[in-house]
Amino acid sequence: MISLTIYTADCVGSLSNCIYPNKNIITDDQSMKAAMQHDHVTAEYKDNYRSTSNFISADNVPLDLDNDHSDNPDEWITPFEVAMAFPEVSFVAVYSRNHMKVKDEKSARPRFHVYFVIPTVIDSKEYTALKKRITATFPYFDSNALDSARLLFGVTNPEVEFYEGSRTIVDFLDDLDFEEWDNQQSQVPQGKRNNTMSHYAGKIIKRYGDTEEAYQLYLQKSEKCNPPLEEAELKTIWNSALKFGAKVSTQEGYIPPEQYNAGFELKPEDYSDVGQAVVLSREYYSRLRYSPSTGYLVYNGSFWEESDPLSQEVAQELTTRQLVEAEVEIKKRLKEMEQNGAFEILAQMGAKKAVSAFNEVQAHSFELYEDAINYKMDCQHFFIQFLFGHFR
Repeated sequence: MISLTIYTADCVGSLSNCIYPNKNIITDDQSMKAAMQHDHVTAEYKDNYRSTSNFISADNVPLDLDNDHSDNPDEWITPFEVAMAFPEVSFVAVYSRNHMKVKDEKSARPRFHVYFVIPTVIDSKEYTALKKRITATFPYFDSNALDSARLLFGVTNPEVEFYEGSRTIVDFLDDLDFEEWDNQQSQVPQGKRNNTMSHYAGKIIKRYGDTEEAYQLYLQKSEKCNPPLEEAELKTIWNSALKFGAKVSTQEGYIPPEQYNAGFELKPEDYSDVGQAVVLSREYYSRLRYSPSTGYLVYNGSFWEESDPLSQEVAQELTTRQLVEAEVEIKKRLKEMEQNGAFEILAQMGAKKAVSAFNEVQAHSFELYEDAINYKMDCQHFFIQFLFGHFR
């Protein structure tokens, strides 16, 4: 679950104000909307006075995106495209007070702030450096708003979008840096062997679990080490990674490898009431029946009982299982698009133009990603229909 800290002022639209005394722990739409109505900062400052020298700590990074890079609407970036550029990364998008308004002689266009969740930072220079690092990866963010004492103006009736992910922007950038470094290395030199192999082991275990396949991939990667690591040292690194993998598996949002690698089991043949009815009937035939004269009947272990609440529990169980399946597929396709270059094209051109620029492999990945999104939406629609008695 996303959690970040915002400090608000007792005013709106004041560039001269430097006092931000109100601490807000953000965990959902309501708390974010309440905070966004006031001028705010994303760091704690000594005596609540905003200045670089007073910086104490921050657990999120705000960046501006005004779409000033182009006057062509097809090339404008949306929060959804930010999510595609940073797969599995947690952030909140909030449309700014100038969203879809004329600003600085530029036409109305999407304008918003992105709040990336980060591990707590206690150094103002490190905080600024992280902003620059993100902007270097995704140049559509405003490079003139990167200091550690940045204020953001409040918005009347703010529009907020939450993008839950399994990692922070720091994790994403670290992985990206590592992969770029690894692609440039024909060998892993002495002095970097242990760290490199530990990193690989952690990634492979998270992806494949404690399996022989994962271990063989790990050993294959160790062949880059020069000079080679001793077998005992490799085993020690692997065992440490296994302990790390066991810890990761307890974290919220973790997807077990066997689930990650599984195919669809609950996806309907078509996204319609009929398609969902087929799945519901197949999966819960022994627990749920429907009769026009009685409504839904649920088998309680002893007899068939007419009960709307119990039938809704069955529908909720199916929906929950389907949402897990859809989320797994979404994450798989996001990673796939990251690897085959589709994200780079999306970031450069926007979703509308990118579709025509994809190669066959990229287009297929994007098609499967969109299908997974539609599957997720259909699951949610199904339960709402069932809940309100429209599914018969």
